[in-house]
Amino acid sequence: MKTESGTQEEKDSVKLQQTNNNSADLNLPGERLVKVNANVLRRFLAFLLDMIIISLLTLPIQGFMKVEQKETFGETLKAMMASPGFGSKMMIAAVFFAIIAILYFTILEFMMRQSVGKMIFKVYVDSLANHGKMTLGQSFLRNLFLIPFIPFSFIAIADPIFMLWTRENQRLSEMICKTKVVEFVRV
Repeated sequence: MKTESGTQEEKDSVKLQQTNNNSADLNLPGERLVKVNANVLRRFLAFLLDMIIISLLTLPIQGFMKVEQKETFGETLKAMMASPGFGSKMMIAAVFFAIIAILYFTILEFMMRQSVGKMIFKVYVDSLANHGKMTLGQSFLRNLFLIPFIPFSFIAIADPIFMLWTRENQRLSEMICKTKVVEFVRV
C-alpha cells in the first residue's frame, strides 16, 4: 500500500533504523570479544582431531608393523606377540609417532598458537609469561607429555587429570611452562 511518504515497508525500515539509532544514542558499548579459559570439551575434541591427523601422518610406519590378521582380536594379538622382532618394531613405531606428534604440536602452536584441531574448535594457546606470545621452549615443554616412555608416560596420565581440578583448566605441563588454552567469546 502506497502513501504520500512511501510504502509501509519503507516506514517499517525507518522505524527499525530509529530503534537501532536509539541504542547508539544511549552510548552503549558494542559487541566485543572477551578471552576466557577454553571449554574442556572443546579442548578434548580438538586433541582427538589432532590425534587422528597425526595417525594419518604416521601411516607409512604402520605398514612396517604388518601382522597377519586372524579371526579374532585375541588371536591377532597372540600372532603379533609371537612374531620375531615385535618389541623392537613397537619401539620404533612409538618413537616415530612421538617425534611426529611433538613436532606437529610444537611447530604449529609456536608459529600459529593453534594446531589444526584447535583451529577448527577455535581455541588458542596463550603464554602467561610473554603477553600471549609463546616461545619455542614453552611450546616444546608443554607437549613433552606425548613421549610414550617413563617418566613421561606418568605425565601423560596426570596431565589431563590436573586440567579437571584447576580453576583455569590448565594441564600440569601448562602450569609448569606458564601457558594456557583460551577461546574468545562475544559479549
